[in-house]
Amino acid sequence: MRTTIIVSIVSLLLTASAVAADGGSIKGSVGYTPEMAWDYNGDNKINRVQYWVDIDIKTEGKAIKGGVRKYLKDLDSGQKIYHWANMQMTGDNTRPNLPATHLAIKGKTAEFTVNDVTYTFTDSGGKSGKRPGTFLADDGFTKTEIKIYAGEVKVRGQ
Repeated sequence: MRTTIIVSIVSLLLTASAVAADGGSIKGSVGYTPEMAWDYNGDNKINRVQYWVDIDIKTEGKAIKGGVRKYLKDLDSGQKIYHWANMQMTGDNTRPNLPATHLAIKGKTAEFTVNDVTYTFTDSGGKSGKRPGTFLADDGFTKTEIKIYAGEVKVRGQ
């Protein structure tokens, strides 16, 4: 009987520590510039485009997984454009091209670092008609608010 109780308590503690080790995540996609008109593919047709970023960062134990991927979005077709005007954003479109090195979540606020810039995002909770949240960028010299024009990002806490 005593052994059964000890095994049960140890199992419960291991399960609790596995849950606690998952520090949360931030995931979504946002347009961070106003709509622009640009012939991004050189076909002599002006396209409605916008710069976007996919964010997919999570913690697994003490490890940070994921990062961000920047791209140009064709607003008429919805297509993500990784190569335009003879520029290539990344060679491999299946992985984040800018890995995160830090993620901390407190409530609905996530702080993460990419390329030595720390971003703080506060999730508005997805209320209809509201901005998806606020982004602040801190490069160590200045703090700048990044306006979000479209999209959605969700923060999932511990």
